[in-house]
Amino acid sequence: FNSWEFGGYLLWHLPDSKVFMDGRSLEAHLELIDETKTMSSEQLAQWVHQFDVDAALLRPEDEPYTSFFAASAAFKVVFFDNRSVVYLREDHHAKAVADGKVQAFKLIRPDSLDIGYLSILARGPQAAEAERELRTAAAAAPNSFNAQFMLGFFLEEQGRSDALDAYEAAIAANPRLAHTHYGMAARSGRVALRHEQRERAIVILKESGSMPELLGILLLQRGTLEWTSGDEEGARRILEDAIATLGRAHGGDHAEHANALG
Repeated sequence: FNSWEFGGYLLWHLPDSKVFMDGRSLEAHLELIDETKTMSSEQLAQWVHQFDVDAALLRPEDEPYTSFFAASAAFKVVFFDNRSVVYLREDHHAKAVADGKVQAFKLIRPDSLDIGYLSILARGPQAAEAERELRTAAAAAPNSFNAQFMLGFFLEEQGRSDALDAYEAAIAANPRLAHTHYGMAARSGRVALRHEQRERAIVILKESGSMPELLGILLLQRGTLEWTSGDEEGARRILEDAIATLGRAHGGDHAEHANALG
């Protein structure tokens, strides 16, 4: 089972495989997409069983398919990165785990875009086990923004300075996604200010400052870091720019952003 984008990829690399979509966008394909997307979870489960689906290759945003496979007891996630997630049917997954080919996770959901549940794990009795799973996932997918970000988020929830290491790895994996959709410059700056990692934060903020949508908030953090580093004159210039930029962007009201950074 695959989304339209991966049809040609699968047929090229696995020419003998049977795919759900082959990428040609024929009318029948489009009708099948419409039909399966309107199915209930029960109907889609029956459909998947009827066609003896062994595995699924999807983009994280391919809804409702990703939610279906993530919730299904019949499938387990075996791979994920910024662009794709792979599920194996439970019997295949069990064999792959037994053969040492894939890692089984009990607590974390590496395929989920909603990571709020990690806040509970970070403060709960299973925190140590959850951290081990997160570090295993991050090591297995070192170039995945999601894996590094999940680890950083978990560590920040515990108030730990090594969250910055994971956040830096997440930014390196996908800078634009990190800064424009996840506010990683602000997150990293917040961790750095808390744990006095000023120089590292300044590098992150400078690198992300080329993105206009983030400029005001980044200038405010950079100014704060320069001030605490002792460069009062340089900090004053940056903070004046920050105030002006935030004022233009938010109709003169930037107090909320300044308070949040505190």
